[in-house]
Amino acid sequence: MEKIELFKLYRFGCEIKQQLVTGEPMVETWMKLSGPIQWLHSFLAQIAVVPAPKTRQAAFTLLTYLHDMSQRMLENIQAKIEVPINVEANVKIGTLIEAMIAPLSKPILSTKGSVANIIGT
Repeated sequence: MEKIELFKLYRFGCEIKQQLVTGEPMVETWMKLSGPIQWLHSFLAQIAVVPAPKTRQAAFTLLTYLHDMSQRMLENIQAKIEVPINVEANVKIGTLIEAMIAPLSKPILSTKGSVANIIGT
C-alpha cells in the first residue's frame, strides 16, 4: 500500500484556513490560491493508487472549487470589480478540507487483508 504523508495534508488544511481571510482584498486572496491549487494537483497524483476514494473525491471537489474561485477572482480583478472572499466561501473551503482529511484518519482494510491505518503503511 502507498504511504500518504498525512501530516502534510493536515498542515495544508490548517494553512489554507489561516491564509484565506474573509473580506481581504481580492487580489491578495487570488495570489494565495495558486499554491493550494498546485498542492492539490500533486496530492491527487500521489493518492491515485491509494484505496481512498472519499479522500480523492473530496480533494478533487476542493480543487475544482478553488480553481473556479481563482478564475472568477481573476476575471473580477481584470474588470476592476472588487468582490472579496466572504464567510460562506470560507466555511465551504473548511468543510471541503475536513471532508478530504476525515476518511484518512480512520482504519482501512489493506489489500493483504489486515487492518491498517493509512498513516505509514
